[in-house]
Amino acid sequence: MIKKLVLLIAFIIYITGISSSAYNTCGIGIKLFKDHINNKTFIQEFLPGSPTQERKIPLGSEIVSIDKKKTKYLYEDQIYNLLSGREGTIVTLVTKYNGKKYTYDVRRKCCYEKEIEDKVFDIYWKQIVPINMAYTSPLPENITSSVSPRYKNEIVPLYEYWYLRRYNFQSGYNMCKTYYPKDFDICIKDIVKREINRTIQDEQVRINRLEYKRQMEKEKK
Repeated sequence: MIKKLVLLIAFIIYITGISSSAYNTCGIGIKLFKDHINNKTFIQEFLPGSPTQERKIPLGSEIVSIDKKKTKYLYEDQIYNLLSGREGTIVTLVTKYNGKKYTYDVRRKCCYEKEIEDKVFDIYWKQIVPINMAYTSPLPENITSSVSPRYKNEIVPLYEYWYLRRYNFQSGYNMCKTYYPKDFDICIKDIVKREINRTIQDEQVRINRLEYKRQMEKEKK
């Protein structure tokens, strides 16, 4: 009886292990940047300890294909799906860097998104920044030199702008943290309110400038 019970438990553990590993979807630990004008996809950032970083793939490399499937007309979520799979399986990337093509076999690994160390900071910051810009960092030089002119003029500056805004907000937040809890609440609310107003004003100015430039380009044509 005991022997049968042990065998049953072992069987359940075995089946559970198979089913859990089948749904254990992992990736290669990268953040993508997609230029929808010229349909190019780039590696913008590595997650800590990612397989791509360990394989020493240059940051800013263009991803041409994944397992022989071209990325040119795929959306970001479709590309991420191609990169995802069971931990330990291999994904083959064809990349392009400085005009040369390279092929890499990368072993999938369960990586986790970088977390902001202070969760409270995260809550306040997301009130100020558009969600798609919450974790921006300056784009690698290879990306900025390879994207379409429109992306270079309109999108690339946004990454630099929000990176600087986050740095400045972090300074104000750190100052508020030196206060007593009650005074911290007043301090951070004032800063957030000011930064939200700045976001609205700056976005309107940016839109007006883009509209003006596009209008001037139409008139030249």
